[in-house]
Amino acid sequence: GVTDQAQVKLEAVDIFGNVGSDLSDYFSVTDNTPPTVVIDTTSDMNIGESVNLTWVASDNTILEKHKLYYALGINETFTLIDSVDGSSTNYNWIVPNVVSDSARIRIETYDVVNLSSADTSNYFAIIDTIIPEIAVLAPVLGDSIPENTQFATTWSASDNIGLDSVRVY
Repeated sequence: GVTDQAQVKLEAVDIFGNVGSDLSDYFSVTDNTPPTVVIDTTSDMNIGESVNLTWVASDNTILEKHKLYYALGINETFTLIDSVDGSSTNYNWIVPNVVSDSARIRIETYDVVNLSSADTSNYFAIIDTIIPEIAVLAPVLGDSIPENTQFATTWSASDNIGLDSVRVY
């Protein structure tokens, strides 16, 4: 137990059962036990989705904060998402605009004396489910194109990740 009011009591007993005792001066017992943290299982996520990240953390004293990170690949460095209060057990994360088949979440938990521990999630995929945007610019209403003649059609197309192709029918 962590306290500023610790004492040691000693008793000496002789062969006749007489007991003498003494107490030490007060001293402090400091925290030397890091907290524990376990991330709940993550599954595949969609770009732009709001995902509720959850975890379980405990300590023999008070939890100070949790730092949340993500990495997009096996050998990628972790990027800070946010830091939250030690009493938090969840965080709503907006999945970034990237595609990955080996993303991970990492949570570092700190107690009031700055001892820490961390847990890293299993690998999960970040999937692009955002539909590309396309707009036909020409021909427009009122254009008259004779049959069997060439004409120009124009469009504007974009995607959050990148276009593969535009098919003209």
